Amino acid sequence: MMNKLKTALIFLFCTISAGLLFLWWYLIALSRNIECVSNYTIHNDTDKMSLLISRKLEHGKGTDTLIGRLYREGKVVGNIERTINYRYIEENSRYTMTTETVLKGVHDDISDKEMAGCLSSLYIKPGTQSVSVIKNIGITGWMVYTSPVPLYFCRKES
Repeated sequence: MMNKLKTALIFLFCTISAGLLFLWWYLIALSRNIECVSNYTIHNDTDKMSLLISRKLEHGKGTDTLIGRLYREGKVVGNIERTINYRYIEENSRYTMTTETVLKGVHDDISDKEMAGCLSSLYIKPGTQSVSVIKNIGITGWMVYTSPVPLYFCRKES
């Protein structure tokens, strides 16, 4: 009787330990590779930029795809269609990104000067460095910050 109880407790302990180990591994893996999409709108004195941002970070390389429009006084003044490739170093949810290439799409008719009025030069000029904090928010996605200000929620792609 005592041996059966001892065996059952050991089995239960091993099962719970294996489950916790798997959960820990899953959460680490979930936070390392980021693939998400977000709607982002930013206003400055005269302009409003509305973007759909698709972000993918994996093994030190990242790609952001921006599609959107620039508005001035409620009227469309430019279209944005860019793919930005960068490399990054991650330390404690702090991502230091350095732009490698900025590829403009055929419908991108906004000048770099106009783009700089709303967004970081990470999205404009190769060689630019930028730092963001990206925090995992459960299984739904990530919050992107320029410390301590939250910029946008990036929803995990299904």
